[in-house]
This record gives sequence, structure tokens and C-alpha cells, in this order.
Amino acid sequence: KLRFVKLHKFMSGADFFGIFGCALASMILSTRGYFIPLLICIMIVSLLAGAISFYQFLTVETPQQIKAYKAQEAKSRDDAVQKLRTLKQLLDEGAISEEEYNEKKRKYIDLL
Repeated sequence: KLRFVKLHKFMSGADFFGIFGCALASMILSTRGYFIPLLICIMIVSLLAGAISFYQFLTVETPQQIKAYKAQEAKSRDDAVQKLRTLKQLLDEGAISEEEYNEKKRKYIDLL
């Protein structure tokens, strides 16, 4: 699955650079002056799009990076659940007020 994403990003970049080359060749070979501004715009857009596609090709996350991110997310959710349980115990024991509990509870619920 990831190979196809990387291949697609690579081919998109190659396509845009191909358009850039065609526009450049047309501009060089063109004898009519009114085509040149249009071709320059096409070249600029295709060059930027090709550069963006290749940048995305180089920055596609690997399966190991995705697994590490998911593990970190799961750990932060588990930590938030544990802290909510601790907060509830503190409230039940009377160590914190209902207002403090609700304030801190919102913070940990946002982490879930």
C-alpha cells in the first residue's frame, strides 16, 4: 500500500516536471510573442507542483513511524484515563473540591 503511494507521488512529480519541460521547449521554439507569458505561467505552476510532489514523496511516513505514533497516542490516552481515575479518587476522599475536579477533568477528557 505504501509503495503505491510513494510511486504515485513520484510519478506526479515526474509528470509536472515533464509539463515544465514541454512549456520551456515551446517557449524557446515559439516565434509568436503572445504565447510567452502563458508559457511562463505554465512553467511556474508546473515547477512548483512538481517540487511539492517530490517533497511529499520524500516525506511519506514509513510503517514504523506510523506504529510509533499510534503507540504514543495509545499511551497518552491510557495516562489520561489513569489521571481521571486518580482525580475521581481525590474527589471522593474530599481532597479536592467539585470545581477543581471539573476543571481538571475537562483537561484530561480533551486528551482522550
